[in-house]
Amino acid sequence: MELIYANINVEYSNTFEYFKETFEKMYKTNSVCEKYLDSIIDREKIFPTGLKIGNINIAIPHTDHKYSNVEGIVLSTLKSPLIFKRMDDPDKDVSVDIIIHLFFNTGDKKVEVLQKLMALVQNQEKLKEILKCKNENEIKNIIKNLFKEKVTNE
Repeated sequence: MELIYANINVEYSNTFEYFKETFEKMYKTNSVCEKYLDSIIDREKIFPTGLKIGNINIAIPHTDHKYSNVEGIVLSTLKSPLIFKRMDDPDKDVSVDIIIHLFFNTGDKKVEVLQKLMALVQNQEKLKEILKCKNENEIKNIIKNLFKEKVTNE
């Protein structure tokens, strides 16, 4: 799984604005189909992706692979936290600092990718490192190294 692109220190007024802007960028390059925006918004309502994990919280939005023509990550670091519903308690909100938006074009790698991301999100130091990134290449290197590592089931 590779970085598609990164948004560094960006600001959105709400999650819809984030999803719409991401969809528009991805649709222009034929990376997602026309129904992707509706699909990601609907999925987020039913299965929210915000994770309250410490001082730095994240969201990992994704939807069914049939709406995506590519596999990869769009990673956004936020100037101001964005409110997502919590994955573990959908009635509660979480202020998110990093969005790790996943795109799958098959269902094959979803479990492996999510396992590797769980290792990342449980590491507040690594998340701080992501927030300090000044350019896309720095983020690309972190993602590249993350997906080089083998997942161990301990």
